[in-house]
Amino acid sequence: MNVCSAVNCVRPASARGMCHTHYMQQRRAGLIPTGTRLPAPVAERFWRRVVKTDTCWLWQGGAKSKSGYGQIGLGGRDAPQVLAHRFSYELHNGPIPDGLLVMHSCDTPRCVNPDHLSLGTHSENTQDAVQKGRWKAIPPMHCGEDQHNSKL
Repeated sequence: MNVCSAVNCVRPASARGMCHTHYMQQRRAGLIPTGTRLPAPVAERFWRRVVKTDTCWLWQGGAKSKSGYGQIGLGGRDAPQVLAHRFSYELHNGPIPDGLLVMHSCDTPRCVNPDHLSLGTHSENTQDAVQKGRWKAIPPMHCGEDQHNSKL
């Protein structure tokens, strides 16, 4: 066990080579800058929030409010948030080309398993949703007398 680096102190070191008392004295005196600890790398923070099941790898971190897709911050206070399944795809397969979406074959928004993720266009994603019965029907367009604002 390490001992405090302050002169004549034999207490165990806990932070920056000093015991808690000496560390706090230095910090209050302004000799130790606060907020200098670096955040963990994004990949490490990503894996802390993934729970692997038999099929899906479920994201347990933050989620977008309505869509249910997981999100992860890229680090720092003003850093952007990215969707967790997109981050997982890029982590395992490389960058996502412009104009393409990351689609789920398992239809689980929180799944980040790269085996369940593939690239596709918006049109392909919509076709996939229609084929799987996930597409919400849009009411028919009202024309003529059926349109509430029409003049007859």
